[in-house]
Amino acid sequence: MGRHHVAYGYGVAHQLADLGVRDVAALLPWDQDADCAELIAGTADAVFGVAAPAEPARRLRLGVRLEAAAGGVRLRSVEKGSVAEGAGLREGDLLVEIAGQPAKQADDVVQAVARQAPGTWLPLRVKRAGATLNLVAKFPPLAN
Repeated sequence: MGRHHVAYGYGVAHQLADLGVRDVAALLPWDQDADCAELIAGTADAVFGVAAPAEPARRLRLGVRLEAAAGGVRLRSVEKGSVAEGAGLREGDLLVEIAGQPAKQADDVVQAVARQAPGTWLPLRVKRAGATLNLVAKFPPLAN
């Protein structure tokens, strides 16, 4: 649960006390590189040091430029060597469905890609030259 649900005895601890639960303790993470002088008494019953992630999480990319279009989202361009190119997407395709949901605007595509985990597959339905194609974008796993 989030920090503000337990800090200073507010939130969950307060609600548990109202229910008669008296033995509650709050244990919160603390950036191990942060100055301990910044800790405020009463924030928690205990804190523990955690290291910052070695590197920020890599954001997955499909590798397309999008534009609004009637009936879906048009692919203005497809990057060479991208996940999109590997899936068989082409410039001019009309993306009508992504992850089983209608693609009505560019943000639908952006949000679907943002929900993907590395190493997973994303089903796509596109219209091209009068035909409807079912394609799969295969996102690579994280490199070790």
